[in-house]
Amino acid sequence: MDKYTSGVLRGMDRELKKRFGLSLTAMLEDPASFTGEKAERALANMREYVNKRLDEMISSARENDARMHDHALRAGELTARLSSYIAAHARQSRVPVFRPASFELAKRGRDLFYIGEMNTETTRFIDRLVESSSFIVDMTAAYPDYSIGSWLFAGERGYVVGVRPPMTSSSLLTASKVELNRMIGEAQDSIRGL
Repeated sequence: MDKYTSGVLRGMDRELKKRFGLSLTAMLEDPASFTGEKAERALANMREYVNKRLDEMISSARENDARMHDHALRAGELTARLSSYIAAHARQSRVPVFRPASFELAKRGRDLFYIGEMNTETTRFIDRLVESSSFIVDMTAAYPDYSIGSWLFAGERGYVVGVRPPMTSSSLLTASKVELNRMIGEAQDSIRGL
């Protein structure tokens, strides 16, 4: 469970414990210790309550989304400029650039740099990375209205450069809702003995 989802759950757990007499956190951590119809019903009711509360929170958070969408569009413009620059410089330096269907990055061993603007210093930094790379992986994520750029410069040491993605409260809450529903579903299966 990510930190944000953990915080959302922690914020709701006291209220859930009062309302249903059980801790959702405890049920998710060790569902095997809860058995019977009472536990099944409580978990189903908690799931319904959590979804309702998260839907309310997402709805109120969407008011900020228009502002964040503007930031995402700016990030998309920066991504397009960086992408064009990296591709042109890589062609000139005969460094291959490719976009994989998916990717996994190690948590250790790679430095991560977020770019907030394109200027002379940024291009010098990118020049150095391109020139020292044996290949470049374009990991840019495309969305309907914009894209958020991310590139792995592989060589003796790997570096990841990305455009900082804007995070909205509603997107974080939606991700938490999906994660909590998955976890609750797994706990329900465990309680049922599946």
